[in-house]
Amino acid sequence: MAAGAIVRLVGRLGEEKATKALKVLVSAKRAPVVVHEILASAAVLFDAKFGWAHSAADLVTVVRSKSIDQWRRQVAAHSDVDHRMQLWKAVAQGWVRAGNRMAA
Repeated sequence: MAAGAIVRLVGRLGEEKATKALKVLVSAKRAPVVVHEILASAAVLFDAKFGWAHSAADLVTVVRSKSIDQWRRQVAAHSDVDHRMQLWKAVAQGWVRAGNRMAA
């Protein structure tokens, strides 16, 4: 599944941006790299709707601050992750909120 997400990401954003999104997860020591974090990383870095006003290095710090499961549980507790909101979007929003708190 992650390989397919990477192929789609490269097709949508181009190789340079997709690589930057993946490098965030590698730098955050994510293993295995999961689809919802790949999509969340790209969204935070490149989709203005998420309002990320920090660097990729700041995103690494935020992602690394919790395990994959801890982020999943946190966003499930604070948002309605079901058919109305996909997990990747909830994780991206959680990372943005954490980054904004970190910068304040």
